[in-house]
Amino acid sequence: MSFDEMYILEKLNAVFLTYLAEGEVKSLILTLLDDKVRSGDIYQGRVQRLEGTRIWVDIGHAKPALLAKPHKILNVGELVCVQIERIPLGQKGAQVTQTSSKIAESFSKVGQIHVAPEEWLSYLMKQENSLKIVTNTERVFRHVRALNTLHHITLKSDLKVPDKISMAWQSLLEPAVQIPGGGWIFIEEGETLTAIDVNTGGGEFISPDLKDDRAWLKFNQRAADVIQDQLQLRQIGGLIVIDFPRLQEKKNQHVLYDTMIKFNVSRSQVLGFTRAGLFEITREKKCNSLPRRLQEIIGKNDEFSF
Repeated sequence: MSFDEMYILEKLNAVFLTYLAEGEVKSLILTLLDDKVRSGDIYQGRVQRLEGTRIWVDIGHAKPALLAKPHKILNVGELVCVQIERIPLGQKGAQVTQTSSKIAESFSKVGQIHVAPEEWLSYLMKQENSLKIVTNTERVFRHVRALNTLHHITLKSDLKVPDKISMAWQSLLEPAVQIPGGGWIFIEEGETLTAIDVNTGGGEFISPDLKDDRAWLKFNQRAADVIQDQLQLRQIGGLIVIDFPRLQEKKNQHVLYDTMIKFNVSRSQVLGFTRAGLFEITREKKCNSLPRRLQEIIGKNDEFSF
């Protein structure tokens, strides 16, 4: 039986999970252990105010949570059981969905009634194939063994991860990503949107005739492939605005749009080209991106390395 590999490293008050499929990095999952709120947590809340179909619920946090799609008509002051869908981000409170819980029936006060598993553990629980797992802490080792799955786990307190894993995590801190064959994408995260600039960098497959729209299309398709991989790897959500090199022919714009649709993941929306020629995507944002969470770790520890 062959196994994909998973390295779960606990350090700097965080858990770094790296999933390798056929020897290549497939996913990176980061859990900050001092996070007080997790996606999946369940709260007994109380309706604080109503704004049309939007309901603001007091769950005991500094800011009320937004319940956008209640199961029934709710009144101010009414108790409601909710689950965290998106953790508080910046100046925004949490976003929640209405749920049911027998535990909540015995709670008359606002507060947390169920703690969701840590993010790395939730990810592992969703894996259907058998994995060869290596970790450096007994705490993670016990969690994995308790799942009673076919995963094979080894505990190595002096674990040294392969260079490709260290490089994958370090690369998240770099805004520039190379496009196969030449060229780069530059990723800049802001408070309200993420801007991605596509730069040819003199790629060898680009026609010297800049009016050759077909050559630009092929380049943009290669860039689109890299962009989609990076959005998923870095877990970037919200509004994403991409500045592709301009395509003059409408038919080629449609082909590029279809390329982006093909790579699209669930709970995302490809909006297409704006009048200014920029390409827009929206992706669900449940938490801060991996680069931002890494920066948070660096801010607390003055460094980051494996």
